[in-house]
Amino acid sequence: MQGHIVIPNPWGNVSTNGTTTTTTDDTTDKDGGDCENGEDCNSLLGQFAENWTLEQGWIAAKYRFIATGTIYTPKLLISIDLWYELEEQKFATEFFKMVFGEDFEQAVEEMYDREIKEHRDKWRDACKEMFRLRCEEIPRECSEIM
Repeated sequence: MQGHIVIPNPWGNVSTNGTTTTTTDDTTDKDGGDCENGEDCNSLLGQFAENWTLEQGWIAAKYRFIATGTIYTPKLLISIDLWYELEEQKFATEFFKMVFGEDFEQAVEEMYDREIKEHRDKWRDACKEMFRLRCEEIPRECSEIM
């Protein structure tokens, strides 16, 4: 995609579209291990991946704004993996300039900081819940919060 930054998610396919096989005596998650909270853990892993990816996207958008003076937003792309691409927001740039005048850059950076914090808080909450449930698969980024 020419002109767009596309960053792969290192977690690979973390959507909850895998299969779950149930027998009369156990439940096997899509990774092949037995886990009492498999569906919850898979859901939390998906929440983590989406919010972690978006946090990285908002950080990249903020740096692109600092470099160019134009507002960009991340667009989450879901295929086999989660990705994002930055989309230029010309209307938003002009709107912020009109509304905030001289404080335009500060207002935009504060908007970016709020978005970054929101997604960081969400993936950290997912991490805490994965630890609480003792999920088998917990992303290494979760270790920084414990």
